[in-house]
Amino acid sequence: MRSSNNRFCSSVKELHLENNSCCSGVSAFGSSPSKKNCAKVIPKALQTASKTGSVGTLFLRHIKRLLLEGRKHDPTFYPVIYGADESEDWTSPEVWKKANPSLDKTIGMDKVVAACNSAKETPGEENAFRQLRLNQWVKQAVRWMPMEKWDKCKVAFDEDFLAGRVCYGGLDLSSTTDITAFVLVFPPTDEDDFYYVLPYFCVS
Repeated sequence: MRSSNNRFCSSVKELHLENNSCCSGVSAFGSSPSKKNCAKVIPKALQTASKTGSVGTLFLRHIKRLLLEGRKHDPTFYPVIYGADESEDWTSPEVWKKANPSLDKTIGMDKVVAACNSAKETPGEENAFRQLRLNQWVKQAVRWMPMEKWDKCKVAFDEDFLAGRVCYGGLDLSSTTDITAFVLVFPPTDEDDFYYVLPYFCVS
């Protein structure tokens, strides 16, 4: 985007795809000083652990929270956030309506239902649905397994219980500023259907 003194209104959509704040900065400051000047910026949620996320989106999220929580005052900035909280159920139609005020008007409920059902069956689609349909911040770009299914695999056991069983070990060495990992995996037996994993880590 090129700066101009003749622009009274500018709009930046999909700010979450921007890797720096250049575009949004020009939109906000590179226009006419008129009191009627308006800059509209529309970002979507990202991954909370993202190292390559949009600087503009992360900054706006922080500013919006400060304003909405009353910890910052800026009469020139009007924050509006439509989205699901990180802890809310992404499969709930009530949460869909919260994140999409025009649901069933500009976007059909049937399309959201279909997208949600597909995300339930295909874990790789879950985070895309949560980010793009619900503006919900997630912890990774692609989720290869639903965490609730992973948690169901947890089984309490004592290491002595594994003595004498077949075991496979994996060793990943490191030299500097890295993690050395040694992991033991005990496969199922005729009497026991579970895999048991003993991981050991140290930082070099």
